[in-house]
Amino acid sequence: MMNTKKIPIVFAFDDNYALPASIAIKSLLDTKKEGTEYEIIVFHGGLKTKTIKKFSTIANIRWIKVEEKQFKDVPIGWSGLATYYRLLIADLLPEYDKVIWSDVDVLFRGDLSEIFNQDMEDADWGGIIAERQDEQNGIHTHFDENTKPYIYMPGFMLVNTKLWREKKLALRFWDIIREYQDRLKMFDLDILNLAADKIMPVPFSYCVLENIYDADDISTAREYPWLSRAQGEKELLDAKANPVIIHYAGERAKIWNRDINEIPCYYREYLLSSVFNNRNKSYYRKTKLKILLLGLLILLCPIKRIRKNLRHKKQKLKETIAPKKTSSIYENNFISSTVCIGSPENVELGGKIYIGEDCKLYAEGGLKIGAYTKIGQGCLIMTTAHNYKSQTRIPFDHIGILRRTEIGKNCWLGVRCIICGGVKIEDGAIIGAGAVVTKSVPKCAIVAGNPARIIGWRDKELYNKLEESGMNFPQEKEPPREWIREEGFKEYYE
Repeated sequence: MMNTKKIPIVFAFDDNYALPASIAIKSLLDTKKEGTEYEIIVFHGGLKTKTIKKFSTIANIRWIKVEEKQFKDVPIGWSGLATYYRLLIADLLPEYDKVIWSDVDVLFRGDLSEIFNQDMEDADWGGIIAERQDEQNGIHTHFDENTKPYIYMPGFMLVNTKLWREKKLALRFWDIIREYQDRLKMFDLDILNLAADKIMPVPFSYCVLENIYDADDISTAREYPWLSRAQGEKELLDAKANPVIIHYAGERAKIWNRDINEIPCYYREYLLSSVFNNRNKSYYRKTKLKILLLGLLILLCPIKRIRKNLRHKKQKLKETIAPKKTSSIYENNFISSTVCIGSPENVELGGKIYIGEDCKLYAEGGLKIGAYTKIGQGCLIMTTAHNYKSQTRIPFDHIGILRRTEIGKNCWLGVRCIICGGVKIEDGAIIGAGAVVTKSVPKCAIVAGNPARIIGWRDKELYNKLEESGMNFPQEKEPPREWIREEGFKEYYE
């Protein structure tokens, strides 16, 4: 009988993958909806006691040790034996009729209850379509014996464990391993695709590959040719805009092993705060010592102004080793992986916002951005200023001035524009590329230059009509992007 109180989700990893596993599990818990409960289960071949102990600070986990002797004759790749553990789900979890499996090289950005509650009917498992069986330029092995129209990725799986037990699929897995030994290239993927009679397609949003998620133009991603033919471009764009899971698979170095400056902010925050992050042990020891010393100075210092300054320094140091959670601002918005957000707890975002790559948002003074606003690449948005009127210091002193910045809904900020602190940009405004906005911008105004000045206006009557009709971009269903030469533009709309 299936336990319906919690959603069972299974991971498998060894000590070498403890760091990404901790990030995956922490992000899973951070992004669940109110009322959703998970039973987190980990299959392992013998994790160190100290590894398990560290995980106890992250979540309540059920640990199941797998006897690896049964895998002694299987072909093994770089991913090791743990990749085969998913074949044992039905037998190791007899109390469940349905289970979620996830790889650990992922970051969760949404709740899993909707997909878990899908009716699987007679499907053996659910997975993400990788490529068509007739694909000529893909990366997966095509077996003549597999007559299904698609090859599916098992990095995220919805497993019909009740059906696996009824059909004794585990025996079929072992038969395939023995029969196909040398022909298996992606091991678990090949086995699961060959063994299943029916596989249920799961939306691509549950496995948005890093190259797709990071690309401003998804057609430049290495996987685009075969994914677009199998999924369709709209499905890829929708998933990129609203990912539930980002999957760091592919030829690039694993994200947690890259130089810290090459890791996008949204992942770096999880990495730096992980109990398994050992890349900068000396830095963390020194930083913790500095925090301790600052704490002592705060206690001993008799001057209020200096104590306040010391507390500020202490808090900043704390944030470098344990950044604050920011996952909520990504919900229902597209924020490029190279966007850097300072003081994200002070950011208020509407839905369907686009923020392009390399933007920097400094939100110490408070930042609000309305729904459907589009911000081009490389923009800088400020909410602070320096005190250059100081009577005691030049060019400015230690005082920072907080200035709340507000950007309305349906605004469009061109590439590399600068929005100064304290500015209010009203609904429907357009900011030209490279503009420096030092003063507030009225509704529907078009501004450009340095400093920015009004050079035109949108049609306010048309804007209000479209806004009242809810015709914001993008809608749930939009036609694919189409490029039209300027000379034919007027005729297109007529």
